[in-house]
Amino acid sequence: MPVLSDATVLYREDWKVRFVLVLGAMILITDALGGALRYYASQHNLELALYLPKLLVVIAALFPFAGFYSSDGTPFANKPVFWVYYVLVFSIGVGVFNSVSPGAIAFMGLQLMPFILGLLITMPSGDHLRGIARFVMFLWVVTCLGIWADYFIDFPWKGGLFEIYGSTIELSRSWSTFGVERPAGFTRISATAAFYVGILGLMLMVFSRSFMARLGVVLATLATMAVTTTKSAVAAAVVVLIFRLLHRSPKIRIALFGAVMAAAIILPLSFPKADQELPVDSDLSEQLFYSFNDRTSQTWPYFVAAIQHGVVGEGVGGVGTANMIAGGALSRPSLNVADSFPLYLMGWLGFAGGIAVFLWLGYSAYGFAVSGNKWKEAIGTAGLFILLVGITIDVIETVPGCILLGIMVRGVSGMDSVHSIDAPE
Repeated sequence: MPVLSDATVLYREDWKVRFVLVLGAMILITDALGGALRYYASQHNLELALYLPKLLVVIAALFPFAGFYSSDGTPFANKPVFWVYYVLVFSIGVGVFNSVSPGAIAFMGLQLMPFILGLLITMPSGDHLRGIARFVMFLWVVTCLGIWADYFIDFPWKGGLFEIYGSTIELSRSWSTFGVERPAGFTRISATAAFYVGILGLMLMVFSRSFMARLGVVLATLATMAVTTTKSAVAAAVVVLIFRLLHRSPKIRIALFGAVMAAAIILPLSFPKADQELPVDSDLSEQLFYSFNDRTSQTWPYFVAAIQHGVVGEGVGGVGTANMIAGGALSRPSLNVADSFPLYLMGWLGFAGGIAVFLWLGYSAYGFAVSGNKWKEAIGTAGLFILLVGITIDVIETVPGCILLGIMVRGVSGMDSVHSIDAPE
């Protein structure tokens, strides 16, 4: 059996590489078109079929353990990737010790399947990179068109419901803020739609060769996100664009990034008492800070207060949607939503562990974004975006966020060698 190495390169035509990429495409499509697909699947009692791609990831997750190797004889994962597996197993043990229900552990395990998939995605080159770039463009166009169409047309899945695991889940949320409708397009919620547009748009911008193509993608991305009224996504995209414009001022760029990362950690911990809000003195300021004030007065203080195991965390299934849907009698409702990625990590892994992981992910995304390698630059730029949006959402519970985090963890593990890759045509 070949010895695990710290830097391996997979043969690009290996069937396992293709299997992982196809699974990734399936998961992203079923999620990005989740509202529409769930509507038509519910009409034929096929809702559970939409979870099949995530279940198939369980097979891919066994590749490193089942003696699978690439065609040139190198292993499918290296020691750092295995350590991620061990940490997840340990966190499952923490959840069991903390009396988290088996259903909640299983549910969060299913949620983390896209992250596991990201760990197994090798750095593409040649035809694979061009294929990924085309897929990114396709999904970006479809998501944008869905949002704009939803702005003028009432899709049949908007506001629909279906039952799963004894809980009622929305097909696609129909909602508005201060009378302004928040279109979700083909997705299940407007924030998810904006998340996809931002991630895919920024990656497409990096892949684009010409200035005019990049400008067109950026303007269309910002306009489409603005239609969803997801202010955090628009703000995060603007900060990332400023970050890229400062490529000749690395010290300023590092200072900007450091300040934002520090704010992401400090903000949710700065409101220990409920009902703390920023003062608003006009309709405009109320609209701008409504969601933020909801977090400072309702979500963040109650989530922090509900964490009972601050050293090792609540474990897998102890926080988030898994706790809400499958937590059972021992679940704590205040841990259902963190509305903050670093806060979510603190609840899951403990305060010190959550902060360390968040900062490490930020350091990794920054390194990718300035690497000069087109694939890693695209992943890093999108990674910076999801970490900044993560100030107000639980990134780990989003499919594209999970996959990106997995890819970044694999990249910093030294699994794939780094060579300069031109932008795909």
